[in-house]
Amino acid sequence: MHLGVLFAAAQRAESILNAFLEQDSGIANDLIAEGKFGGYLCLACPEGYPFAVVSIGRPDPGKLDRYLTFSQEKARRLAAHPEHRLSFESRDPEKDQWGGAVRGDMFIVSFSGLPERLDEVLSALILVSCDDVEFQDAMSRIAGNPYVEKLGESRLAAFLV
Repeated sequence: MHLGVLFAAAQRAESILNAFLEQDSGIANDLIAEGKFGGYLCLACPEGYPFAVVSIGRPDPGKLDRYLTFSQEKARRLAAHPEHRLSFESRDPEKDQWGGAVRGDMFIVSFSGLPERLDEVLSALILVSCDDVEFQDAMSRIAGNPYVEKLGESRLAAFLV
């Protein structure tokens, strides 16, 4: 993958995270109350091998290792289930396996550090920003996600501008 695309994905993830944390976003108060200010973004090939893992925002220092590990595990697990579009489909809390990865047409994007369903929204938006999937396709992949319903598709689309 071209380094310019990776850099653009990290920049876009930072921008989207900042939009989530803006007071008028509708979710900022919850994120602030939970201390959710960042995490790790993983971009992986369809086989689940990371191209890059980058820190986005200000992840909780006490959870850095967890977020780093989870961001990669979600991508690998999704790759191991080619019939799935989301790591949420193979979620297993008893095994410490969570949602937050989304399969694109060319690669898998995963995030860990926000509430898991918001990790999923951020990952889907990064796929769109990297021209891996169209916006409506990304929204269909995460249909039923409570953050899509709370924020609305038009606001999510605005985060990409």
